Amino acid sequence: MNAFENRKLNIKSILFVATTAVLTAAVCVLLFCLNITPAVALEQEIRCGIEEHTHTDNCYNGDFLVCEKPAHTHDGNCYIVLLKDNNINGILTLLGNSETRSLEYVITDTMSSALTFNSNINSAESSGGVSTMALNQDTVAELNNTISDEEELPDIVLNENINNVQTLAVEDEEQQQQQPSSNVSTLNIEEEADTSNYTANFYIYLDGEWTCIGSLPFTSARNGSRYNGTIATSDILDLVNNKLGTEYAYNSFDIAVSTSQNSGYSKSNIGMASVTTTIAYRQSSTNIRYARHIRLIPEGGSASSTAFAFYTVKYVYPDGNTVTTYVRSGTTVTLPTGNYEWSDGDNTYSADEAVTITGTTTFEATMLGPPTYININYDVNFPTVSGVTVTTAPTIAGHATTTLKDEYTENSVATVRNVSMQSVQGTVNNNSTGLTRVIQFKGWRVGNTDVILQPNTKLIWEELLQYSNNTTSLKLTAVWDYSPLQTATFFIRFDSVAVDTDGNITGQDSNKYTKQIFAAYVGGVDTSLSTSQLQTKYGIADTTSDNSYGADQEIRALYGERTDGAWLSAFPTDEFVFEELVEYAQTGYLSVDGIAVKAEDRNSKEYAIRWYVFKSQDDAWHIDGKLVKKVGLIHVYKTFAGNQELIAEAKTDFYIDATDVSTGVNTVLNLDNYTSYDSATDTYMWEITDVDYGEYWEITEHPHQFNDGSVDFSIYSEYTVMDAHGDQSITGTGTSLTVSGMTYALDEGSDEVLRAEFTNIYNRSDSIIIKKQDSLTGVSIGGAVFQLSQNGQALKFTYNAETDRYQYDPENGTVVNLEGNANGYYEICIDNFSYDLGPITIKEKTAPTGYTPIGNIEIGYTDDGKTVGILSGNSELIKYMSGVLIVGNSTDSSSVTVKKRMGVRRIRVAGCYCSAFSKW
Repeated sequence: MNAFENRKLNIKSILFVATTAVLTAAVCVLLFCLNITPAVALEQEIRCGIEEHTHTDNCYNGDFLVCEKPAHTHDGNCYIVLLKDNNINGILTLLGNSETRSLEYVITDTMSSALTFNSNINSAESSGGVSTMALNQDTVAELNNTISDEEELPDIVLNENINNVQTLAVEDEEQQQQQPSSNVSTLNIEEEADTSNYTANFYIYLDGEWTCIGSLPFTSARNGSRYNGTIATSDILDLVNNKLGTEYAYNSFDIAVSTSQNSGYSKSNIGMASVTTTIAYRQSSTNIRYARHIRLIPEGGSASSTAFAFYTVKYVYPDGNTVTTYVRSGTTVTLPTGNYEWSDGDNTYSADEAVTITGTTTFEATMLGPPTYININYDVNFPTVSGVTVTTAPTIAGHATTTLKDEYTENSVATVRNVSMQSVQGTVNNNSTGLTRVIQFKGWRVGNTDVILQPNTKLIWEELLQYSNNTTSLKLTAVWDYSPLQTATFFIRFDSVAVDTDGNITGQDSNKYTKQIFAAYVGGVDTSLSTSQLQTKYGIADTTSDNSYGADQEIRALYGERTDGAWLSAFPTDEFVFEELVEYAQTGYLSVDGIAVKAEDRNSKEYAIRWYVFKSQDDAWHIDGKLVKKVGLIHVYKTFAGNQELIAEAKTDFYIDATDVSTGVNTVLNLDNYTSYDSATDTYMWEITDVDYGEYWEITEHPHQFNDGSVDFSIYSEYTVMDAHGDQSITGTGTSLTVSGMTYALDEGSDEVLRAEFTNIYNRSDSIIIKKQDSLTGVSIGGAVFQLSQNGQALKFTYNAETDRYQYDPENGTVVNLEGNANGYYEICIDNFSYDLGPITIKEKTAPTGYTPIGNIEIGYTDDGKTVGILSGNSELIKYMSGVLIVGNSTDSSSVTVKKRMGVRRIRVAGCYCSAFSKW
């Protein structure tokens, strides 16, 4: 069973994708297939394994984020397969033909098979004949290539934007596939057996019939001329003991095995050993892999013996709570303690009385004068830690005492109290660097049991009775967690140099660091390990000292409780750290690249904080950080698009003024001093440096003024502003805009802080220009294929590669599918075309990769004055004005789209048509 939750896809979303992706006839085929295909499961794992959570005000305590859950929202990249990228009919056929009729089964089998074919990725890391591969964008792309190349593999397209959170493994051919797991399956008793290949299902004789209690994978290894199927004996015992509550050793019982669930069991040459249990042997490597069914039989008994028998014993409490156990026939059980009288229907017993089990039994309890009140007695029980001074010890929340008694009358509901401090910091004695240690509250222990209750838990009266064992007193004792290696201490290095890098993690001179700035509890670490072992298992550092952005992101991600590794109970905000650095800036201790940090510049506008190492030291975990100087840049872009002849003239005298409003200094940007040029998109870029945070820049373009009245044309213009922080991303019309300078730490992998884009599309009046764009960002996208038709007949065109233009040619034209250029623009000359014969239907035959096709668009006369406009289509995604058709596409709802809004500006000149698009 999967350790992650399965997500069931909404069938309406599937139908929406299908109906917008194929023609009406294909939809009918899909619906037909859905009706005739046997029941299948369109489910797959969420591979991030993280609970969805959004931080709210309740997640903060002042400046500190105290929430124990990481922020996360599931998106399409938590899945390995997005159905919108696949042939739905093909997927349904695959599922119907698979053993389990499960999408997850088909996905896993396909990936494992592809991994065996691809030597580039399945040999990167191996151990014991098992090759492993991390699921990231590069390796998933490799798998897609392999699936496409190998005819034996099903035609499935994997999601190449998958989050890198899981590892795929496959064994060498001689060992076949599947390795035994140290964990038993999550199958419950009486559930269906798992008939997947390399799976062994285990049965006990329960209540007079053979009942499955769980399953384990087995391994096939070649031994001479035959193949043996084996399982670690400890795994079998773990499964049996965990499910039955027993403590059997390896020689406690024998097993009988069959490939059939109900017959043909054999004990010959098959048995349990102290290390490995052989469950099957076959001459054929193919036959060995089939699922096996294994019955537990008495030691030395025959394969058909039912003497190793169990009975179900249930204890039904007065509140209806039922505890179910499975007991060996003839076993004597002791009835649960408490203020009860127990009955099996025939006999009545006292609590703690011994009863021998000879059949399926249900004991029902009757209360004997239950208490009418219960006292909850709290004890903070805060520990004394040697060498650590705690100036303020925790108490019961809202009280000054460390013990408290609450009384609840019958049928009351109790709310478990909290402590005044869940993380308590104590100062390390005789230490000059201000070190502290964190003592963490884990919850309230119920009496002398292993049950831990969390604050704010609601306990109904029946639970109070249960926890108090039907007495008038329930004792809750606080549990505290402390170890020096469960504290992380934060420091900033004075010279902002990352001295600890991967492979060279050592202790450092404390004189080159601030005193402790912050401390947090470290959970999820095995404190029995040595310092070096802890570092190897949990430590974080970048491979080089020149860039610490990667380590910083990993260290910040430690915040929030988890079950899969080290985590931090709290994390300092950058604003808090800047405040803690005031004395070091005032005294000149802080510097970046040898330049002193001014006290007034301690803020996120001037510097970024990078935590560059999480390392285990003898005294505690250390998290060391540095400052990174931010820079201010403005990138100005200009894109020319549309008719090539008009563009050539427009470039003759084009320029842009960039003016620093605060100083009045003006910079002229023209086609002679640009920083870079992209010939594919005809886009120029200029870089303005030394931009300060918050200073205003006015940027104005001066387009060419066309004076030739003989040419009927139009200009469609827009501008877009995008900054790295998203604070002033705007769109608009006109030739002038004002932006506020932003700063950015370039170690994040981008050299772009703030960009201003101008786009002009030049179009002749005898043409239509189609712009294909992302409906959310406005960015033009290539890859779509359009077809134009009138009265049901496809219009024919000829294509001129030199001008990148389609010419309407009903007599000699051979082109009916318009592919456009790589940027998503289509210039279509409609000279000699007439709307009098009827409107044009524009159909998107193929959508760009990753996008959902839009439905048909119809353009024609909208009134008697013969005004051309849109007659039908998706009004939210299309726009038409004076010969310009803008067609938007949206991604599937499970995909993630960066929301960059693009502005549109329209200018009509001499009755001409034009469109403007932005592209980077």
